[in-house]
Amino acid sequence: LTNTWFFEAPGTDEPFGQSEGECLWMFPVGQRNYVFTRAASGVTWQGDAPLIQKFRLGGSFRFSAYQDRMLTDDNYFLGGIGYLRRLQEATFLGQDLYFGLWWEQGGVFPRWSDPNTESVISIGLLGSTLLGPVNCHLSFREGEDPYLYLGLGRIF
Repeated sequence: LTNTWFFEAPGTDEPFGQSEGECLWMFPVGQRNYVFTRAASGVTWQGDAPLIQKFRLGGSFRFSAYQDRMLTDDNYFLGGIGYLRRLQEATFLGQDLYFGLWWEQGGVFPRWSDPNTESVISIGLLGSTLLGPVNCHLSFREGEDPYLYLGLGRIF
């Protein structure tokens, strides 16, 4: 949980505050499976944040059907639940490889009185290699083409 108060900031004449929090829970289901949940939210207090201070969603596990940091606004919430199944145990090339399926619900919006939300569902492979964590998934949202995400680096 973070809380920040801006007395001055480029792009605004008024002071404003922001709070953001996130929880990620992951727990085993049997020997080869995991279920994970995520809840995250951000709030801008008193006024509007300038563009550089707005919250951003988009990218892997942060509204996966959008490009990295594509959605911006003063407030957001994001919730999700997913399932990971281990396909392969560690080998000399890396660590475990997982198949994943997850659902995300949330959005960005200027005021909490009028939230704009949508759903995203994703399917893909995640694992660790000698190069680091890798992630390849296909994400779907209503009325749009699927989004293919290929990532090397931090997964969650």
